[in-house]
Order: sequence, then structure tokens, then C-alpha cells
Amino acid sequence: MQKKVDNTERNEKIVEDYKQGRPLRLIGPEHGITAQRASQIVRDNMSSKEIEDLNNARKQETFLKNKKDIIIKLREVHDMSYDEYMDRHKLMRTGKVWSIFHDECVACGSTEYIHHVDGYCRLCSMEYYKGKPSIVESQRKSSHKYFLKNRKDVNQRSRDYYAKNKFTLIEYQKDKYDEKMSTPEGRAAYNKARAEYYKENKKAILANQKLIREKNDKDPAKREERLARYRKYYHDNKKKKDAKNNNTRKTNTSKTSSI
Repeated sequence: MQKKVDNTERNEKIVEDYKQGRPLRLIGPEHGITAQRASQIVRDNMSSKEIEDLNNARKQETFLKNKKDIIIKLREVHDMSYDEYMDRHKLMRTGKVWSIFHDECVACGSTEYIHHVDGYCRLCSMEYYKGKPSIVESQRKSSHKYFLKNRKDVNQRSRDYYAKNKFTLIEYQKDKYDEKMSTPEGRAAYNKARAEYYKENKKAILANQKLIREKNDKDPAKREERLARYRKYYHDNKKKKDAKNNNTRKTNTSKTSSI
């Protein structure tokens, strides 16, 4: 029978080296194992929270090391001295200027929304990202990963924000809708997108509508409200249809009498 080897001391040394910031690709070969095996040992002996905090601390340390070089490059691009940069930075922190390098959004010329990236406000930032699909994809993956990890908190914050800004959001959506529907091209594009969406998701939409009807039918008041809306819709359309048929008959009669 093969004797089991005690690797406790080795594992402790690997974890200690990892905490000190040494890369796994160097730690593993030193102990006669691969980097993947060293990574597994680290995961077995440290909690996911500890590993995440350690990685975040390393990222922050790397950023601080390169921060000076980043600032120098930005000042060279915008032709700004270090003193001017620090003065603008203080003013931006107190809300007296819109951003360090810009007084307003380069796209819309407004300061209503906060600065987001390279002179674009949060509302116009999509114009900036249009020519950078790799950045968009990276941010999408990062956002999706964060959402999966913090789903409940994100949903609760979204509900709180909507409750607080409900009427502002509705007015904004209404203005955008009216702007799009004010031209024949906008109406055609909207109707086309709506038809395509319904075609792709028809089964899910009908199933959801059925669930809502079944849920509402359990409540007599909601059921009666739905039936009242249906009866009103039916009678209104019947009146329009009858009026249209009467006009058609009158037109046909006048044509016949003239002949």
C-alpha cells in the first residue's frame, strides 16, 4: 500500500508566497508542480473573498505605481502644466468645473449630466464607444459578471432609482419617442423593430400574457376591469366599422344614381 505524503508544509509555503505577491507560474515549478496545481492549492486553503481582496489590492497597487505616468501623458495631450492639472482637479472635486480637461460635453455641449469618459457626458458616452467595440464587449462582460454576483442588490437599487425618478424617466422616454415618431423614417424603423421583436419572441409574449390573464382572473375586480376594457374596445371599433360601412354605401349609392 502506497504511503500518503504529507504536503501541509509545502501548501502553507505556496499560500504564503502567493500572499506576498509572487506569481503562480513561478511558485509552482519551485515546488515541483504546475501553476494550475499551485492555483488549486491556493483556492483550497484560502476563501474566495480573501483571494478577491488580495487581487483587488494588487490592482490598486499597480495603478498607483503607474498613476504618475498616466497623468503626465494626459497633461501632454491636453497641453496642461502639473500645477494647472492639480488646480483643475481640486475644482472638479468641489463641483466648480465639469471635468479636469473639459468645461462641457464635447458631444452635446451641456453640463447637465456628469462627465463619463474623455469629455463625453454619461448620456452621450455611447457616441464615444461606437468606434471601440472591444471596450464595449469588455464592459459588457464585466457588468454581467457583477450583476450575476450582486443580482439582488442591483435589482433593489434599480427599483429605488425608478421610484425616485419615475416621472423624470417617463418624460425623457416620451420625448425620445415623440422625436423618433415625428418623421416617416422614424415611424417605419420603429414599426419594423417592433414587428421583428414580436416575431422573435411571440411564444414568450403570448405565454406571459396568458399568465397575467390567469393571475388577474383570480381577482374578481381585475377580471371585471379587463372585461370592461374589452367591451369598450369592441363597441368603439364596432361603431367605427359601422360608420365606415355607411359611408361606403352612401358613396356607392351616389355613384349609381349619377349613372
